[in-house]
Amino acid sequence: MQFLVLGPLQLTDGDRQTPVSAPRLQQLIALLLMARGSSLPLTALSAELWPDGPPSTADTTIRTYVHELRKLLPGDSDRLSTGGSGYRLAVQREDVDAFVFEGLTESARTLLRGGPEPDRLHHAAGLLRQALALWRGHPFAGVPTGPQLDLHLAALNAKWLRAAQLRIHMDLLLGCHRDLIGELKGLVREFPLDGQFLAQLMVALHRCGRRGEALRAYRQHQRILHAELGAAPAPRLRRLRGRILSEQCSAPVDALLC
Repeated sequence: MQFLVLGPLQLTDGDRQTPVSAPRLQQLIALLLMARGSSLPLTALSAELWPDGPPSTADTTIRTYVHELRKLLPGDSDRLSTGGSGYRLAVQREDVDAFVFEGLTESARTLLRGGPEPDRLHHAAGLLRQALALWRGHPFAGVPTGPQLDLHLAALNAKWLRAAQLRIHMDLLLGCHRDLIGELKGLVREFPLDGQFLAQLMVALHRCGRRGEALRAYRQHQRILHAELGAAPAPRLRRLRGRILSEQCSAPVDALLC
């Protein structure tokens, strides 16, 4: 069985999808999955499911959810085991899309540590595209979250951000500036405070002869930072703007984005 968390929670077995309708049952499944095969004690499960304080029936309710989860795993119920005062859901990396995503991104980074040769860049960019394609929306979409799942959610979103930025960086190194502009404009709108996407957009625009647009994007970022945070653009963005203004952008992409 496959467990998909990079979007709405889904349990699939081949072409068959097993619906999970109860929100707290979804939450329990997500918690057990993100424990990566470790046992979670009842106290930790209760604190997550009822962050404002568990009811007196919390342990009984959790056992009911565990019973319901076993019924969702026909022929595979031995994945779910009881140990001490907690529960453990045994999964392999390939069973959970979030773990597959992490494995692909790590493989891409390992490949890049061998050097920036074009073949390596193409291969790494392909692995990152494959990883990013696993995302169907926000992780755990529609699943109630407590303190633990909120931490997992933040960590997954941060990993997506780094993977997306690295994949775009690979494409810039490969000279795909023109193809990236539309995507980068959308990412800058979605993440207006993120300087990396802006820097990548400015480089892509300038390399396509659109110097004025690159500088306008910088000024828009400058206005947003000042209005929302009372801050100025990062030093590396100011350096990049200076290079664009002085037409000194013939340096390699790596040098421009540092």
